[in-house]
Amino acid sequence: TQRALLESGTLGPKGHVQVIVPHLTESYASQRDPPENDVPFCTLKSFPSKLEHTIEWARDFGFGGLFVNKPEMWNSLLDEPELMARLARADAGGLDAKKVRVVAKMCAARPTTFEQCVHFARCRFDAYFTNKALQLLHNFPPDHTTDDAGTLFWAPPKRPPTPLKFDWDDDAHRAFVRNLAYLWADTWRIEHDTSDAYAAEHMRRMVADTVVPPFVPKKKTIITDESVKKDEAAAAAGEGGDGGD
Repeated sequence: TQRALLESGTLGPKGHVQVIVPHLTESYASQRDPPENDVPFCTLKSFPSKLEHTIEWARDFGFGGLFVNKPEMWNSLLDEPELMARLARADAGGLDAKKVRVVAKMCAARPTTFEQCVHFARCRFDAYFTNKALQLLHNFPPDHTTDDAGTLFWAPPKRPPTPLKFDWDDDAHRAFVRNLAYLWADTWRIEHDTSDAYAAEHMRRMVADTVVPPFVPKKKTIITDESVKKDEAAAAAGEGGDGGD
């Protein structure tokens, strides 16, 4: 209690800083943190209605899934003793089945060139901003009702999504693909040029040459229950989610 302290923290898009100076300010114990009101998993995943929801989705699902959770799974699995011998066994030697599935998919799709990173980023654009919206509208059409009284599913605060069509000349679209390609290349330690000149001349061609798979509706259940937690939904899905499914 006799030492100065600078305390700070974050929660979703929020942050705070508190300065404690002995005999000048209140002590650290004078205040209690307010109860945390977590945003329901289904709201972040599929039904954002506020700007902070989209920020949290981008951090936790987009960035966290691709550049934190999956690489951590990769490194954790590689650190397992006698890995190859255990993988050859029928029971995978007691290894985490989810981790093995995720890493196997990463191995199959691992890029070796920067152009492959660009193709990956371009396809991710459609996965996040086109296909996801189309899948939601497939499961829940604009006129979808929730009861016999005709209550619309897409009623405030839920908002029906608008599928985006990629346009290189759109600053936000271009920035997304460029930066995702750079980050994906950094993840796999692939050298690349980040100059605007390179992007204008070469990345634009790479993006144009990308074969983007057409959208095909999936037979899947989209969680709408606000009581379902993120870890419960992830366990049910059985994968390390990155928000693109």
